[in-house]
Amino acid sequence: MEKQMQKNISFLDMIEKYSICVPKIQRDYAQGREDDKTAEIRESFLEEMIESLISKESMPLVLDFVYGSTDNDNVFTPLDGQQRLTTLFLLHWYLLPADRPQLFKDDTSMPRFTYETRISSKDFCKSLVATSPRIIKDNTAMSVSKRENETTKKEWTLSESIQNEPWFLWSWRKDPTIKGMLVMLDAMDKKLKAIPDKISLWNSLTENRKIVFHILPLEQFNLADELYVKMNARGKELSSFDILKSTFEEQMKKNEVSELLQEEWRTHIDSKWMDLFWNKKAIAYLDSSDSNKNKEIVNAVEMSYLRFLKRMMYFHLFMIDDFENPEALDKDKFVEGIKSVRIYVRDHDIITIIPQLSKCGFFNEAFYSFVIETMEQLLFIEDERVKEGSDFITMPFWKIDNRDVNNLFEMFIDNKITYLGRVLFFAQMQFFKYYGAEALQESEKLRKELNNWMRIIRNLSYNTSYNNEDEFRNTIKALDTLAFFVYAESDTKSILDYFAKDGEVLRFDGEQVTEEREKARQILQDTKWENKIEEAECYAFWQGTIRFLFRTNEHKYDWTLFDDRWSKSKRYFNVDGVSDEYKNNNILLRLLICSFTKWESFWGITYDNKASSWGDILSNKKWILPLNSLFIEDPTTFDYMNFNIFHENQNEQSALVHSDLCKSDLLNCIVDGCFLNYRNNQHALYPYNTRAKWKIYVIGNARNSIFSRLLDQNKIELINGECGKLGNYPYFWGWNLYFKHSDVTYYWGTDDRLQKYNNELQTWATENISLENIEDYFSTDNI
Repeated sequence: MEKQMQKNISFLDMIEKYSICVPKIQRDYAQGREDDKTAEIRESFLEEMIESLISKESMPLVLDFVYGSTDNDNVFTPLDGQQRLTTLFLLHWYLLPADRPQLFKDDTSMPRFTYETRISSKDFCKSLVATSPRIIKDNTAMSVSKRENETTKKEWTLSESIQNEPWFLWSWRKDPTIKGMLVMLDAMDKKLKAIPDKISLWNSLTENRKIVFHILPLEQFNLADELYVKMNARGKELSSFDILKSTFEEQMKKNEVSELLQEEWRTHIDSKWMDLFWNKKAIAYLDSSDSNKNKEIVNAVEMSYLRFLKRMMYFHLFMIDDFENPEALDKDKFVEGIKSVRIYVRDHDIITIIPQLSKCGFFNEAFYSFVIETMEQLLFIEDERVKEGSDFITMPFWKIDNRDVNNLFEMFIDNKITYLGRVLFFAQMQFFKYYGAEALQESEKLRKELNNWMRIIRNLSYNTSYNNEDEFRNTIKALDTLAFFVYAESDTKSILDYFAKDGEVLRFDGEQVTEEREKARQILQDTKWENKIEEAECYAFWQGTIRFLFRTNEHKYDWTLFDDRWSKSKRYFNVDGVSDEYKNNNILLRLLICSFTKWESFWGITYDNKASSWGDILSNKKWILPLNSLFIEDPTTFDYMNFNIFHENQNEQSALVHSDLCKSDLLNCIVDGCFLNYRNNQHALYPYNTRAKWKIYVIGNARNSIFSRLLDQNKIELINGECGKLGNYPYFWGWNLYFKHSDVTYYWGTDDRLQKYNNELQTWATENISLENIEDYFSTDNI
């Protein structure tokens, strides 16, 4: 073989000149594995190859580099790329015309393509090239037709037909390489058998050279096979990171991206950009004494870099309105076009649809410009090290998905990412789009502005929901627009000034936007408020929502209220929710409920002391009036029992609900997470995500006190499992109360009727007894 790199070589070029032998040190054929991820990759790879063969307009599909060496017998030994070569071998075997039976055999009739990983793999390749798919299928058809009592018509897969051949050994079924080849052949057959003109496909593959690769001989580097193997961890394939990098470079050429951008990309991707990830993930952790640990660290660097590039693809996918060539998208798989693609990448690795993205023109000049410009603006050099702009952010972030966020860039390249995390990093990108990190090195004013921008966006982002792809896309589009308004169009170039002047803000929670405007005005009016506001925003579980500290009953803002409420709130709350002093006997929650004056206030609230529950209460304008009462009354001295509770449109049942919730010990004995519900003409507290009837607590019903007295008097005995009493409290769990009296079974239902069980008839019968008379009924000896 030539000792220099050869470009755009077809498999036919190679197999006609050389035999290919996959060496023992290589792993088994993996593209035929049957796990979900491999199946997706196999599907995409086949689609891309077949599309290239069918399309008369498409450029040749380039499968990147194949590394290897050639011995004196003209046997090529691949040390990287054997997976692609095996797939090409199978494709050529499948399409091989009847007049080319000797293509895969040398002069001694030995196969020109073989595996040395196992003897079984080698023997299988030898047997396979001695026949063809057409002959195998004909043999199967004849075999089936000769069978007696053949009553069903079965369409045999190609792999089943191969395994039906007399030369196929039963033991081969356990060979992973053979199993993988059979799976791949079935996948090919499924896609190609319906195409009648196989000759045209063969001509596209061979004469028209529609699928090619580059060969990089090891001899060019004066490396012995042994050394190359050691350097590459015993024949390990190119990493996912290497493959993605190669794909990007290939797509640049295919889409005719400007030479200037291509050169800039090649210059930075393995130098300045790589240095950033190396500094982030490796420098501080490398230990030359532990080679295994060092390998893990190097792998962590590559994986972080890979995640960054994939997530930049993700951003671009959500920012563009449509593909350059949307008609090229597989409409059967992506019915709603680019919207379906966005939904797909929510649950799948974006790499798995690179062939689809490629066909649609995703990897165009705009994409590469987006990545290059982002990195150019984000990176700076300090102490001869490459760093990035997140280092200038000094304000804190709160946990995302129970994980600390200390640096936005490091969060962005972590193995897990949420919509919120993406939004925060995108917000940072938008600031650096207008002010590069190098400029911030020299300007305290810009560093301050960055932190002002991120503080406001942080508060908005944490308090806005992202339930689907559209909401996420609308959010990052809104950030793009907001940054343009603030840093491109406004005179002051100040986020505080923009909010203080009621500048337009799209998508984010309206209540939070209004709060940020009010806080911006207060800070600009008197800078001493800045530290007080920032301290309050980061206190406990509030996450930037502090309007309850200065909001009046009339929905106005009064900053004279702040200091007193801030002082009391620090006693009331901690990071977990209500502090222990005010959690005791639920005094803070009960004072809140005592202050309810509208029936609607009871609904939508979670009746416990957790941070998540009180976060909703503090931020929702629905509870402004009762919330403000917490700063007027003292929960520790408030007379709950004698307080005259009343709410609008009150009736007997709702009044009892109100009383149960704030004047009794009910809240002390129910589980956390309960909310009020109304079913079967009854009010009940439902634990979160509960449907079982026996788990709920009926309230606002006199049955609770009446049946509690009957139990205390030993007049009845509850039937365990169906319902139960909440300790010594006069409340029960369970919709219906099942009990016994004098060995007779009864239940009191949600329809407020007493049912009695007839053992002889095994039926329930309604007793004409009202709740008011139930105690007298069970006090009678002869019921």
